[in-house]
Amino acid sequence: MIIFITGQSDTKQQTGFLNIMWTGLEKNQKIGLLLLVLFILLSCSHTDTGSVKTLWLQANMASFERQYDEALALLQEATKKDPEFAPAWLSKGMVYKKMQKEELAGKCYEVALLIYQKRHAASPENLDYVKGYAEALSLLGFKEESMKVLDKAIAGFPQEKDLVSFKEVMKRPHPLGFNQSALIKP
Repeated sequence: MIIFITGQSDTKQQTGFLNIMWTGLEKNQKIGLLLLVLFILLSCSHTDTGSVKTLWLQANMASFERQYDEALALLQEATKKDPEFAPAWLSKGMVYKKMQKEELAGKCYEVALLIYQKRHAASPENLDYVKGYAEALSLLGFKEESMKVLDKAIAGFPQEKDLVSFKEVMKRPHPLGFNQSALIKP
């Protein structure tokens, strides 16, 4: 089976259509190929705007654009659809912090901390959980505990150089975090 896809460059007909040459294909192979191409094209155009990760990303963009009510609505929907999606809880806390709703921000950070703490305990080799756990600790004002989590991960995964960079970032005061937390102890 040989398939050539070329742009048509005939001077008599300047069209933008692709010229497909089917050499040696049976009728059922041609139908199968057309169905495959159709499936791929339809798959590429479909976006699941209701997925939790998509909602979270849209909320982060809205927050960046200072559209906090929109961001909060998207994050409410995301945390309702998947209450265990910790990144949405962190982002929700950050939006509340930007809206100067300290208590609600702290509660969201606490939820994220508990989720990451549980996931990190179950899968200590998952560096996304390590980073999320350390970030939640840091945002709640538990810098020392955050550094201990990262130090342990760096010792366990010395080849992961981005952990060292992440630790340097976590050392700095976060503008949307708390200096010290009286909320909960990790």
